[in-house]
Amino acid sequence: MKIIYYSPHPHLNLMSPSGYGTHMREMITAFQNKGCEVLPVIMGGEDNPPEETININSSRSKQLLKNLLPKRLWRTLKDVNLLRFDQLKAMRRLENTIKEFKPDFIYERCYYLQLSGVKIAKKYNLAHVMEINSPYVNQTNFLENSRSYLEKYARHIERKQLSGTDLPLAVVGPLREYFCERYDIDPDKFLITHDAFNRANIQLNTNNQQKIVKQYGLSGKRVIGYVGSIFEWHGLDKLIRAFDELDIPDTKLLIVGYGEYMVKLTELTKSLNREEDVISTGRVPKEEIFDYITIMDICAAPDAAWYQSPVKIFEYGAMGKPILGPDTTAVCEVMESDKDGILVEPTVEEMMKGLMKLISDPERSNKMGRHFQQKVLNDYTWTENARKVLEAVCNSETQSDDA
Repeated sequence: MKIIYYSPHPHLNLMSPSGYGTHMREMITAFQNKGCEVLPVIMGGEDNPPEETININSSRSKQLLKNLLPKRLWRTLKDVNLLRFDQLKAMRRLENTIKEFKPDFIYERCYYLQLSGVKIAKKYNLAHVMEINSPYVNQTNFLENSRSYLEKYARHIERKQLSGTDLPLAVVGPLREYFCERYDIDPDKFLITHDAFNRANIQLNTNNQQKIVKQYGLSGKRVIGYVGSIFEWHGLDKLIRAFDELDIPDTKLLIVGYGEYMVKLTELTKSLNREEDVISTGRVPKEEIFDYITIMDICAAPDAAWYQSPVKIFEYGAMGKPILGPDTTAVCEVMESDKDGILVEPTVEEMMKGLMKLISDPERSNKMGRHFQQKVLNDYTWTENARKVLEAVCNSETQSDDA
């Protein structure tokens, strides 16, 4: 089959080290592994843009304008630009690609205010699959910390996205339930495709592991670790406080990743006088991620939104590590507490208790890690997600032919 993998958003780059970048790359690879010819149409770019090309003066001008305008008006102007980009640039590029490539279907990573994929698929009578990773209007309001004057229209577009696609994919059950209830959609229309893992991504370098241990003084230490982006909603402040309350000798907290919230986490660590025990590596090459996970004794995913089962959980699981995770409905779909890891309410006290459980009984903790490892490697793979999608698309086409 020939597939266009379509991401219409202007800022989502295929090579981003963030979770969304991993998701895009892995689904493309999974379809290719199933024998499909995949052509990425990624409006945010397919190579990491060099930092030196950033127009500093333009950035300063935007920041000045942002400071002068009311927050809601600034947010609305951003929405207008996003709509214009989708309807002018993204739609035109997708249409031209369809004419040249002649795909069997479009696989789109859905996003806020983006309707070009649904429109063009309908125009060319193409099957359309839409991967939905969040309640986009709600999420954007949260991330922007403001509402838009176009919010009602954004809800209208969200409804059109869901009604217009042939196959909506929800990454977790709660997300499907949210959309079905809000827009009165038949749940049977959805397919659940959880975040997943690719065994081929595990690249281990013993020399590099030894270098990391030496660089951060981890020899002979128990290491509690976190890998991923660092933003306020990830709950790392609570993890640091829980670690501080544990106060167990020869134990380190290793935070691997980068994000805007790291500045405040550094301030918190200093205020607790735990600079020597809470270690931040900053951004590391993606090919070294599993070297860092290897040297961790316990891996943490402190918090997650109600619609997320973070990719990091599957990365930890694939390595057989004991996991401390959030006790949310979405995470409980893939992990069973006390069997696959310890899932707790994301509060300082409960995290501290969860970490203590994992530390006090290492044999049981490792057993839980191995149990979840088998689940991840057997059931939660990108290739399995691709198989589900291809099977659903083929069945849909067969039913259409029969009709």
